[in-house]
Amino acid sequence: MQGPVRRAADPTAAMFCPLCKAGFREGFSVCSDCHLPLVGTQTEAQDCSVARLWKGNRRASFEAYLTILQDEAIPHRFTERINGQPALQIQILGFSLLPKRDALWNEYEIFVLRSDLARANAAIHSR
Repeated sequence: MQGPVRRAADPTAAMFCPLCKAGFREGFSVCSDCHLPLVGTQTEAQDCSVARLWKGNRRASFEAYLTILQDEAIPHRFTERINGQPALQIQILGFSLLPKRDALWNEYEIFVLRSDLARANAAIHSR
């Protein structure tokens, strides 16, 4: 299972986010992306296990799950990728032999702290 995208370590960082592992300069106490309290060392942040809650390509599901997590105050992080693949089309006398397919599609992933995984699953499956 692939985890969240890692950012390059910041040698000037004094605090770290346990969810996205980003480093912050002294004076910050909360992650600007994940809204979680920061921990004092990179080792502490790395020791906080992160789990993928959901992966899919349906934007409506993605947005609904984010809303549920936000409503339930469950810290989360997401990625959104645009994937591309050449679309093969074979036509004979103007008739396509293969179903037409989009060459681009989105892929979404939502991550939570492993300690919040059961609560997050319960929240998204109860609605």
